[in-house]
Amino acid sequence: MPNRLYHQLTEETITQISRRAVWFNILVPLVTLMLLSSIPYPASLRYEAFDGDAAKMTWVHHRIVADPRPIDIALIGTSRTMVAISDSLLQLQCSSHAASLGSVVNLGVSWQGRDLHAVFADDLFKTKGCGTVILEIQENLARKGHPLFTDVADNTDILSAFFLLNTGWSREVFMLPRRNLHHLWTQLLRTTGHDEESGHPEKQWGEHYHFTEKAVKSREEMEQEKNDFESNKRWRILPASLDQLEFQMPRHYLRRIIKHAEQAGTKMIFLYLPYYGCARPAQDIVLFEKHGTVLTPPPSILDNPGLWFDKSHLNDRGNELLTRWLADELLELEQRDGGD
Repeated sequence: MPNRLYHQLTEETITQISRRAVWFNILVPLVTLMLLSSIPYPASLRYEAFDGDAAKMTWVHHRIVADPRPIDIALIGTSRTMVAISDSLLQLQCSSHAASLGSVVNLGVSWQGRDLHAVFADDLFKTKGCGTVILEIQENLARKGHPLFTDVADNTDILSAFFLLNTGWSREVFMLPRRNLHHLWTQLLRTTGHDEESGHPEKQWGEHYHFTEKAVKSREEMEQEKNDFESNKRWRILPASLDQLEFQMPRHYLRRIIKHAEQAGTKMIFLYLPYYGCARPAQDIVLFEKHGTVLTPPPSILDNPGLWFDKSHLNDRGNELLTRWLADELLELEQRDGGD
């Protein structure tokens, strides 16, 4: 009897210990991840390690946050904006008229992602203010976020970016503790303070840098690129009845940019930059027209193969012509609004 009772108690004790061990193994890592996810990560450090196609990210952050010079007109978008518009020429063209529009800065960076554009816009509205934001729009909305959003967004932005079709959210949340832990480790290893200028690639990007190529392709080459792109493009994944679900994420960040611009008293202009020869209107054109002015370059630019480097990017000549066209449009808008 005593041995039987001993074995029974032992089994019950083992069961209790096992259950507690399971909860311990679940709760401790979970609490640890929550604590790591809440560690503050200074924005100046988030932007310091980029290179290659992402190197301009560092310059953009410095120009918005640390550079004391004003930004009166900010261009926000992808590499299409980055290569299509020369901010130095745009500023020169606008300042040559009586109605100067002030300082123009091209904040375009590689790859799509409205979440990153919202981060740039929020920084701009909070730290510097801006009279006009020219936001790039394309033929359709990008379903996914920017690949570098996790690197530069604050903890709250990352944790709150849950959308039903944001397939990268779990990866972003998983990477957040790792990112913050890396920051802590870096700080422990550092023997000197952070130099704000160390990540400022002024020599590479400059104040009015525009990254373009002079290459010119034949109409046949450009048409082939366009046809290949259109044949492989998935305009929709879900049925049209689930449109709100499929494009929930980009619309969320678009509305956030628009809302914060209105609160900051910033004028919104939406610049349509489709691929070469695109005959489609911008997706959600009604939303854009409701909250600002939509500018669409003429067919003489969009359909001219001699002005394109590839299906998505203008060459030097295209850059010059589109920039001059945009300057005329902005001056016309300024005169029209001034006369109201």
